[in-house]
Amino acid sequence: SERKLNLQKELINIHQIACEFFNENLFSPKGTIALNYLMERGISKDTIKEFKIGYSPKEGHTLTKVLLAKGFSRETVEKTGLCLSSEKNVLFDRFRDRVMFPILNKYSKIVAFGGRAMKEGFGAKYLNSPETDVFKKGSIIFNLNNVRKHLRKDALIIVEGYMDVISLHNSSIKTSVAPLGTALTEKQLNLIWETCEEPVLFFDGDEAGLAATERVVELALPFLTHNRSLRIARPFENFDPDDMLRSEGRDAV
Repeated sequence: SERKLNLQKELINIHQIACEFFNENLFSPKGTIALNYLMERGISKDTIKEFKIGYSPKEGHTLTKVLLAKGFSRETVEKTGLCLSSEKNVLFDRFRDRVMFPILNKYSKIVAFGGRAMKEGFGAKYLNSPETDVFKKGSIIFNLNNVRKHLRKDALIIVEGYMDVISLHNSSIKTSVAPLGTALTEKQLNLIWETCEEPVLFFDGDEAGLAATERVVELALPFLTHNRSLRIARPFENFDPDDMLRSEGRDAV
């Protein structure tokens, strides 16, 4: 319906504004620790720009204020999942003191965020947007909108998390994608196969990574045909793709 379409447009518009807000914060004095974290992980300014990485400040109501000041209704702001209502009915930011990674749909519009906590023990290490009118976790794959243009030379690589995608991209391996903090779904696998007939699974080299790899294999088996297949790459034991890059270098990966 038209109302639903208008709401979706508004939500996408708000996500774009939020992205610019987070990005400004990353490059402001407030974002110093977050920017240093990215630099320590070897992530270049170009990669930060390319992935539109940002930072959500500690205060807890800065984004909310920006959005309300721009004239968005409180109801719409809540529907983005970026702001929550407290018991006292005060609106506050879902993401606080986190490095922010925009999540784009297949039309390259921002529809959600993932945030990595800057402090241990302050909520979950990784926090994603909740499902909304524009974001369904099981049907969006991080970076899939970007990889098509790089697939002529390289295989599509499926990794576990967005940090892996960003590290690989930063080492000029630009064809990796990741599910969003949940197990890979049938729908996601089909979207990947539509893009590449024989993707490579490159999950972490620990027990959990092995178990996740086995789950994807079980999911894929009933659908395998001549043009839908899977290859599996394993990092060293207890290494993740990022560790492999650091210790063995791009060519080994």
